Amino acid sequence: MTNIGRDVIRIVTAASLEEDFVEVSKKRISDTETDNDDDDEEYQPPSISGLSFLDESTFEPTEEESGEQDTSQAETLGRQRASHAAFSLVRDLVDDGMQISEDEEFMNMSPHRLCRYTSHKTNPKNKRPAEEIFGAHTDTSFVTIVPVAAVSGFETTVDDDGRWIRPEYMARLAWEAERRSKGLDTELNENDLTPPWHCRYVLVLPGEMMQLISRDYVQTCVHRVVAVTGGKSRLSAPVLLRCRPSAKLNVKRYFGGQNQDDDEGGESGTDCGVILRQADGMTMGDIHDALQG
Repeated sequence: MTNIGRDVIRIVTAASLEEDFVEVSKKRISDTETDNDDDDEEYQPPSISGLSFLDESTFEPTEEESGEQDTSQAETLGRQRASHAAFSLVRDLVDDGMQISEDEEFMNMSPHRLCRYTSHKTNPKNKRPAEEIFGAHTDTSFVTIVPVAAVSGFETTVDDDGRWIRPEYMARLAWEAERRSKGLDTELNENDLTPPWHCRYVLVLPGEMMQLISRDYVQTCVHRVVAVTGGKSRLSAPVLLRCRPSAKLNVKRYFGGQNQDDDEGGESGTDCGVILRQADGMTMGDIHDALQG
């Protein structure tokens, strides 16, 4: 599950950086072409018997074609830079249990928990079909990976309308639809399948660190756990991928220095952009503690 989480963080980070890095690449290509234009008068292409190797009518692209080539090159370079920055960020900042330097304290800060959620209210006067066992909250992690449980009860909000949905129930519906498409039975007990249907799925929840490094590109997931009154207990074994506490946030290294700009306009004007600039040079442990406040 740790590898799944690392891949999700890397992909989201690269996607959030891509547009900015493409714009930077376009500017660099434009500046390079301007510099080359200044040297055109001094440059003499090689020729044989007066026939130049740079025949403009044959080899010189039109202005429109040149612009398309520059855009394509900028997009490619921008994606490569975003991917490289995301890879470095995940390797340096995400605590996956692997020690990356001898100076680092060998203590994993990403727990793998075993949780049991049970509703003990069996009072006949209790008319509610379910009750909240673990209230609405967010995780101070990059991502939290939750294996889908046999007993559903995990809920998350949809946008800002206050509705709660159950992803585990949606996973069950997806599994049943797949079984029906293959002409297979969907009315099966837990013991009829090896492994059980729910072992095929995991939930990946973005945490507060993910919202920070993506500069609001991905919002942290508000979630809770409910249990059926007098029903079966829900067992869960989530992994919370947290930060390496001693690692330092280097904005220039991971974000190209783009968050060093003024607060006015652009991505750097978002709340997370401002926080990134304020957190530049801080250890991830200090940032984690600050988010707890």
